[in-house]
Amino acid sequence: RDPEVLDFWLELMDLTRTRMTDPDLGWVYGFQVPLDRAFRLADPEAHEYVSIGGQLTAALAYVRLHEQSGDAAYLEAARSLAHVIDRGWDGEHGCWLDQVQRGPPHAPLPDASVQWWIHIYGAFLDLRLHAIDGDPGRLRRFARAEHFYRKHFLDGQHGGGFATLKRDG
Repeated sequence: RDPEVLDFWLELMDLTRTRMTDPDLGWVYGFQVPLDRAFRLADPEAHEYVSIGGQLTAALAYVRLHEQSGDAAYLEAARSLAHVIDRGWDGEHGCWLDQVQRGPPHAPLPDASVQWWIHIYGAFLDLRLHAIDGDPGRLRRFARAEHFYRKHFLDGQHGGGFATLKRDG
């Protein structure tokens, strides 16, 4: 662990927590929902949806920073963001959707897709938080996501896998 790298990471994630996180809705902005130089939402009307992938990336960074620094504030940031991210979980199909409405009712994009990396990040966040908190619901959801991945993303007939799917596989 390089102390200079950790210090820089702490600085970046503190900036994310304090300036790039919507205090009312809980989303982290900056990825596909740009901020201006004062860290205000650049054009709220033009950004009705947020990327769940960007949110998952931030939540996983918080978890890892907690593990590296021991600072409970980052674990709390991860838990808080995970609660918001849960809106991207499609419990009917067992998959992580790529976009949901930024504001209430936080519904998925009507033609939301399931991208492999977002789906994996969601499953991984559930697994990491289960390992930390022991929440059996997160482990069950991880298992459902894993089942969806194996059943739909992997191409058993031709080999390889698919990058993006519809929520029904």
